[in-house]
Amino acid sequence: MRQGDSVRRRAVVVCALAVSILTLSAGPASALLPGSTGPCVESDRAGRGTLVRDELDAPGRDPMARPDVTVRAASNEPVTIPVVFHVMALDQTPEGGWVSDEELEDQLAVLNASLSGATGGASSRFVFELSGVDRTLKERWFLLTSGTRAERRMKEALRTGGRDTLNVYVADLQGGMLGWATYPWQVKDNPVGDAVMVDFQALPDGAKAAYDEGDTLVHEIGHWLGLFHTFANACEKAGDSVRDTPAEASPSYGCPDDRDTCTADGMDPVTNFMDYSPDACMFAFTTGQAERMSAAWDTYRA
Repeated sequence: MRQGDSVRRRAVVVCALAVSILTLSAGPASALLPGSTGPCVESDRAGRGTLVRDELDAPGRDPMARPDVTVRAASNEPVTIPVVFHVMALDQTPEGGWVSDEELEDQLAVLNASLSGATGGASSRFVFELSGVDRTLKERWFLLTSGTRAERRMKEALRTGGRDTLNVYVADLQGGMLGWATYPWQVKDNPVGDAVMVDFQALPDGAKAAYDEGDTLVHEIGHWLGLFHTFANACEKAGDSVRDTPAEASPSYGCPDDRDTCTADGMDPVTNFMDYSPDACMFAFTTGQAERMSAAWDTYRA
C-alpha cells in the first residue's frame, strides 16, 4: 500500500475503471469567462468506460516567467485561506445535489491533508478554513456548463470575499466535467470569475467511480494556486515549470509504477496531484510545486 494511505478514506479503488484517453486541445467546450485567459477544465466526457480529464492546452509560456512580471520571493509564513462552498442543487436530496455539511467537512479534511504533506508528499504553507456554506435550489445553476451565462450569473450573485478567498462551486457539471478552475494571474482581470468548480459526485464517497476520494478539488486548487499539469509541454525542457517533477510525455491513466515516457531522469510522476491518475494513485505535491504555489500566492493573491 502506498505511503499516505492511512489518511485516505478508503482502500485502493479499482484502477481499471480509470483506463482513459486524455487529450489536450483548446476546443470550444472551454469557453472563456470575460477577462479570462482560460479555465482549467477536468472532465470524463467520453463516458464511464473511457474517461477524459480535460481539454486544456499546455501553456506555451509560463505567465510567471514573463519579463514584465515581478515574482515575489516566496515566504515561509503560514497562510490560512478562507473557503466558501456554494452548493447548487436540484432538490433537497443527495441525488439532487444537496451536499451535507459533513461531506463538505470531509472534503476540507482531504484538502488540508493533501496540502500539509500528511498524505505523503511535500508540505505547503497553506491551511484551508471553512468560512461559509450556502445552498441554492436552481436547476440552471445545478446543471452547469463551463463558460455559460448561467455560470457568470451564478458567480456574480454568490461570490464572496477577495482574491485571497477560495470560492468553491459544487454542482452537477455538464459535458462530463469533473471540475475546472481559474489561475491566480487571472484574478486581476476577472475577480468575479475567480473560483474552483467541482462536481458534487467527485467529493469524498461520491458517485464518480475512481474519482470519489476528493482529489478532484485538490487538483483544481493546485491550478488555482498556479500549478500546471505534470505533463505540460510534454518532454520539452520547460515542462510544468517545476524543477523536481520528472518530465512526462502524456497524462497517466491508471496506477502504473514503471511508467517512463521521457528520456530525462525520473519515472513519470503518476502519484502527483497534478497528473490525471485516479484518486487512489494520487497523494503528493513536490517541494518545487509547494514553492511555486507559495510564490504565486505572494505574487497574485497576498
